[in-house]
Amino acid sequence: MIELVEINNPDLSIIEHYTKDIKFYQTDTFIILMSLCCCLPLGLFMMWYYKKFNKVIRIVLTSILAIIGISILFMTFYTYTCSMNEIRNAFDQIHDGDLNSAETPTQNNEIIPIDTEVFSTTLTAGHYLVGTDIPVGTYSFFSKRGSGNLYSSDGSVNVIFDYNSESGKSIGLENFGTEELKNIHMADGVLLSVTGSQEISAGCDDGEVKTMKARNQEDIEEIEVGYGHYGAPDNIPSGTYDIELLEGKGNIICSSPGDGGINEIMGEPTPEIKQKKVCILQNSKI
Repeated sequence: MIELVEINNPDLSIIEHYTKDIKFYQTDTFIILMSLCCCLPLGLFMMWYYKKFNKVIRIVLTSILAIIGISILFMTFYTYTCSMNEIRNAFDQIHDGDLNSAETPTQNNEIIPIDTEVFSTTLTAGHYLVGTDIPVGTYSFFSKRGSGNLYSSDGSVNVIFDYNSESGKSIGLENFGTEELKNIHMADGVLLSVTGSQEISAGCDDGEVKTMKARNQEDIEEIEVGYGHYGAPDNIPSGTYDIELLEGKGNIICSSPGDGGINEIMGEPTPEIKQKKVCILQNSKI
């Protein structure tokens, strides 16, 4: 066939290639796969370099593949831009929430203010759950009398209060404790603990009083205990107790004092400091 073509067309330049000499990367299938699946620019380059198909087909394929490639790049860029915008919006909402703790997003991502009000109370020895016993808010604490520790479960508060440095003076120490602590934010669920004979004034201007959750006080009963060991729930029902000294003096200790328990010296009560709010845990002994 080739010889016949050469005889009839002596001016035609014919270049012969043997099939066995064609490399795999020169085949039509490989070039098409490169263009569609792997690397579009490289596939188009190989198609033109090895002169696959005729010129018209190469132009058409190049145009189609270029449109597809540009569309893919545009969709990728559009998706990336949308994702970055969503991330920035999320960070903005978090930042706005940190700047104003008195606002919260609704289900429609709208920011509505939370009603706050001035709140103040007096704390004596015991444990106070933020959101139940005292509202969420930014507190200032002032010593009114006595001395002891004031600490919170989240570590935001851990100080010794000593009114008029009375305890420090009695042991010859200056600046033994403090008498005030200001601008401490108490978050929901934090446990604030007071120890010793102290009486502390606690107040805030942004108390979330209306969001406070009532403590379950069903089936309340009074129990009198004397010297000995008592375990909950075998001897004492589990729950949150107010403990009042009736007579005598001595120690009252819970087996897990660091977790809502107690470790206090009880003496003859005064009208100001005779109640202590404590939590009796399962299997605790007093």
